[in-house]
Amino acid sequence: MSEKQIKDFLIRLERAAGDNQTGLKRRHDAYTSMYSHYSAFPGNQFIYVGESTDASSKLVGTEHDTKRKHVLSLMFRERGRDNRCIDVSDAIEFADFATVLNRFERKLLESLRDGVIGPAYDRTGQEIPGGFAVWRRLAAVPQDAEVRELVTSTR
Repeated sequence: MSEKQIKDFLIRLERAAGDNQTGLKRRHDAYTSMYSHYSAFPGNQFIYVGESTDASSKLVGTEHDTKRKHVLSLMFRERGRDNRCIDVSDAIEFADFATVLNRFERKLLESLRDGVIGPAYDRTGQEIPGGFAVWRRLAAVPQDAEVRELVTSTR
């Protein structure tokens, strides 16, 4: 590859990364707005991962479906903060919560111990019974001044 081709490639790569960041920010802002409207946003230190609904609970009226809805409702009401969210580590210890999770949900929540869960909403704003939203804690990002100080101190 020539030097010009490499520079062009790096420019395209940078643009693609910027577009992806813009898309992520737009998605984050949309979910932040919606969940804030329903008083279920855990705060700016969290980013929306998604919501989880157990496929087996689609069999409405089953014992599992009824138990899952009851456990989630009770947990958010009793343990949830003002925004109805609860730390994943506290949720996992809540009575019967682990028994209504499928294997995927259990594995996901084990990997997000410092995250939170809260009630889930569909795109029309209806709460999803038996579902929960998953939020991951953002890592601390140094501010511009901190980055400049770090860069100049290592030169």
